[in-house]
Amino acid sequence: MLPSSLVFIGVVLVIPIVSPDCRVTPSSRLDVKNQQLTIRFWGFITGIEVHSFLTVVLYDKDLPLLKIECNHTHVTIHASEFKAEKTSEPVPWPVCSEWRQFRLVIHSNHLDITDDHNNTWVSRSIRKSPTCLKLVMDHLEPSCSTPTPMWEVGANTQDIAAPRCHDALHFTLQADTIVTPRLTVGNVSLTLHELSLSQPSLSLTVRGTPGATPAVLVAVVCGMTVEVGCTVPTLSLSSENGATFTVTQRIHLQECPPKTHKTKKAQSGGGSQDCAQVYRLSLFLATVLVVLLITLCVSCLLHLKKRQTRLHCEQTPRVRTQRKGMQKHHITESPTKPRKESPLYLEPRPAPGVLHPTHITLQPWMPPSAHIYENSDHSSTDNYDDFELDIYNGK
Repeated sequence: MLPSSLVFIGVVLVIPIVSPDCRVTPSSRLDVKNQQLTIRFWGFITGIEVHSFLTVVLYDKDLPLLKIECNHTHVTIHASEFKAEKTSEPVPWPVCSEWRQFRLVIHSNHLDITDDHNNTWVSRSIRKSPTCLKLVMDHLEPSCSTPTPMWEVGANTQDIAAPRCHDALHFTLQADTIVTPRLTVGNVSLTLHELSLSQPSLSLTVRGTPGATPAVLVAVVCGMTVEVGCTVPTLSLSSENGATFTVTQRIHLQECPPKTHKTKKAQSGGGSQDCAQVYRLSLFLATVLVVLLITLCVSCLLHLKKRQTRLHCEQTPRVRTQRKGMQKHHITESPTKPRKESPLYLEPRPAPGVLHPTHITLQPWMPPSAHIYENSDHSSTDNYDDFELDIYNGK
């Protein structure tokens, strides 16, 4: 088993060391030497559009020469001691609440301010080279080369911008003493894992989910995942026992959504509720679409059933007519029974044994000419008389 001293040394060595230059401050003052200056700094753009998230002031010793204010929609420049000249230019590219790296260059009485999205905020000449300048931002890293802003949290509460909807912020909490961090989102306070010598760091992930109530989703030994909603612009970190710990954020860059036209109410209220509104609108549209599809299906079924009923009703009289016609045709073609004649129309039959004169005229039978004998003795005439007498007597 290793001695406790070796374990302590090993634990201390694994703590990542963050440069003090990455500490977040609200402002910074820099000197301009030989009329030239090139700096890169990280700054957080707040979600309030009418609020200036970046202010740059150029000084000639203690005399202000130029003041530049940048917000989501415009860049305003005040010259000649902030009184005589004032110009404002619109911002054509989309701007959202996020961390960005800016680059400021002063060279040969010319000032350029650009960012890591290849956007040029300011490019203009200045009448006189300044001796110093002042940067003002809510969250500013004036000389950090890595995207790792860092805060020192103690007895005072430190506010940090909350994540956007469907986004996540990643932090690392570090301490060299026993301290219990606390995360506050709105009116909800969540106690995080305790930091100590045996567990000096904690990985914290804060996810922005529409409509979610702040709660701890995952809690393991070295990390925690917390889910928050999209209605709060900031979240707060503090210490329960007043001890000091550091918070380092690991920034991941992303593109802003395209610019859209918004109402004055949305502009004055900030963009923290945009995601929730989009989510509710999408849910409403999906519900309306489902209702329309169901209504269309029911209408089609009713129309089909009505059509079948109408066709059935139209075919029923035809079938009946055809059946009646077939019956009449069958009756017409069926053989009729012989009608009995009425006895009134019958002639009386002769009584048996009574002979009525029958008017029968018979031609005398003449033998064929080929069989006529030349010497006949009138035998044919006698035979004819006998035949007529027999008929008259009924033989």
